Amino acid sequence: MRYYLTAVILLILLLSGCSFKKEKVLLEEFAKEKAYHQRLIKTEKIQFYDHNTTALLLTATYLGETAGGEAFAMGIYGEGDDVPELGKDGLWVRLNGKNPLRIEALSGDDLHNLPFAVKWMRYYRLTFPHSESKKLKMEIGLLHLGKKGSIIFGKMPKYML
Repeated sequence: MRYYLTAVILLILLLSGCSFKKEKVLLEEFAKEKAYHQRLIKTEKIQFYDHNTTALLLTATYLGETAGGEAFAMGIYGEGDDVPELGKDGLWVRLNGKNPLRIEALSGDDLHNLPFAVKWMRYYRLTFPHSESKKLKMEIGLLHLGKKGSIIFGKMPKYML
């Protein structure tokens, strides 16, 4: 019995020592990418279809409140060469019923901390008027297909909304 107890204690010590080393490495890696993971949590997507084919895929990331208002990053992907430009070509976006104050194209280093940033999407930074509401409803429409949809974002975790 005494040998059994000693073997179990040694096994526990051995396994716990290994897990602490791995845990430290994992926490260090997570800390390096913390901004990326925080933005990943605040990213949503919407997809518009035309005859069972994706006509347009949009990803939107809530970047938070800024001095200018509510900031978002949006990626747009469409089939073919005729991808509509945001704010033009019949592609519109509103936040809580208000149009964006500014739409700026993003590229290169601007995309580093954006989740799902891929080279075949167009990216924009959108700034909307400040909202006191904790719940942000983004409406997106594509006129030439007659499609529209909405995405809900929260200034706090979604389970609290």
